[in-house]
Amino acid sequence: MLVSNIKFTISIPNLNLSNKDNRRIVEDRLNEYSFNILAIPEPAPLEIPRMIGQTQNGHSQIHIANNNIILIINFDDNFNSDIEKCFEYSFYKINNIIETIKELTDDFNYSGIVIQYIDEEIEDTMDFLQKHFAPIRCKQSLCTVSNTFAVISKDKYYINISHSNINTPKQILLGIVIDINNRYYFNTKGSSNFDNIISDIEHIKKIHLDIAKNKLKNLFNQELDFDEE
Repeated sequence: MLVSNIKFTISIPNLNLSNKDNRRIVEDRLNEYSFNILAIPEPAPLEIPRMIGQTQNGHSQIHIANNNIILIINFDDNFNSDIEKCFEYSFYKINNIIETIKELTDDFNYSGIVIQYIDEEIEDTMDFLQKHFAPIRCKQSLCTVSNTFAVISKDKYYINISHSNINTPKQILLGIVIDINNRYYFNTKGSSNFDNIISDIEHIKKIHLDIAKNKLKNLFNQELDFDEE
């Protein structure tokens, strides 16, 4: 099983990045990224990125808008087979972002972590997907099959699981995307403070770790079981 990429998102009411001091805090605290400051006229929609950065090797990109931050980490062949190291590296970067944001605001909406896995061991991906998720008769060959499940955990978290084919020049691979976030709580209860969002992010990490260690293969075999703790 390979880790293709890990994506972290966090939604905030307003970081006020038109303030130079706030931008300086971001650049100083997240100095592993080379940032471009975008000349966005104010007022402009909050969701338009004001700062875009990437690490020196280009594996990690970060987009920072006034109301959200998106971190995307792509893993190459040197690391993608070591799930534990991928998690360790990603969670370190996520923690740095959280520590930076708390200097700018104590008001948070929701956050989530999305992980894309690839299974190279399935010999016939389209046949596997069709048998498990699209048992239909079709004279033509299917070129795309996708399937999504979603559950609510602890009246707070959405756990979304998607299966699909990933087409490469050499082969068709089986992919699974696991998206865990606390948007259900935000939709029903409203925003959170720093301590609550930290607690939720730690729990999201815990769920991802449990899935990776104990449940990942079962997800590919169409089995869903998330213990409530």
